[in-house]
Amino acid sequence: MRRILLAVGMCLVFGFTFGVAAQQKAPESYEKLMKEMQQNVGKASMAMRSKNDAEVATSAAALKGLFAEVGKFWAGRKAEDAVEASNAGEKAAGELETAAKANNAAGMMAARRSMIIDSCQTCHKAHREKMADGHWGIK
Repeated sequence: MRRILLAVGMCLVFGFTFGVAAQQKAPESYEKLMKEMQQNVGKASMAMRSKNDAEVATSAAALKGLFAEVGKFWAGRKAEDAVEASNAGEKAAGELETAAKANNAAGMMAARRSMIIDSCQTCHKAHREKMADGHWGIK
């Protein structure tokens, strides 16, 4: 009985240790990128609601550059799926900018949806998780 309890205890300890070891706090530079992206997505969304296409285009242009930076981060970690998601986001941000400059509301909605679903959500599901301390980390 003691051996069984010891074995179960060791499995729990090793499982917890490896589960926590897989998580890591995101570097400060990456957290800054994510915050800038969130701000620009928010600005673009608000500008779309108020029909300020010039502001949508400005935010979309900023997002293109931010997605490129995020892609470099994940390329350095050899996470091809995250690089692909970043590339998809950069492409969608470009489409958002083009649609905004053309005053194309339907195009802006489609590009924004694509950017958030095909890029942001895809990468977050694969590479983001809540850490034990309540902060978000990279898996």
